[in-house]
Amino acid sequence: ELNWTAPLRSVQGEAAPAPSGYRIFRSPTGAAGTFANIGETVTPPYLDAQFRFDRTYHYLVRAIFKSDNSIAESEDSNAVTITPRDVFPPAEPKNVTAVYSAGAVEIVWSASTEPDLAGYNVERSEAGGTPATLNKDLLRTPIFRDATAQPNHHYVYRVTAVDLTGNVSAPSAPAEVGTR
Repeated sequence: ELNWTAPLRSVQGEAAPAPSGYRIFRSPTGAAGTFANIGETVTPPYLDAQFRFDRTYHYLVRAIFKSDNSIAESEDSNAVTITPRDVFPPAEPKNVTAVYSAGAVEIVWSASTEPDLAGYNVERSEAGGTPATLNKDLLRTPIFRDATAQPNHHYVYRVTAVDLTGNVSAPSAPAEVGTR
């Protein structure tokens, strides 16, 4: 999201009239002559949805002034540089259930629809204890078999989702199960 304030003075130093809109320019390098017009807006802000994380972009803005059949543009704003980072965790896994059968606990949950999902982690705790991750590598499918579950215990399972950047979701709602 790009945001700015309207120019206060014209090129001649007089109070600037209200702009009719703004043109937004972007460059991959920031070098003169590399800025391309990527859009227009009547008022700030401008949302640039055509970007990729971890790439550096340079932006500048020009105010547009329309009068009858003519259009004038302001000078370029100062260029700003940004390298967007993906710091957004995936949604927490939903519908986690745990069922004890045949000497193990089967944990299943609804598959994530996140486009950048890398996988899942399953955590287990007992009676308010600290949860411990059971899997060594990220799970690719929404199912896990806990063959280390012991008879006559009460376990609490939670699942987290991890994206390709390493952002971790909040834990799922707990799924509790007693073993026999």
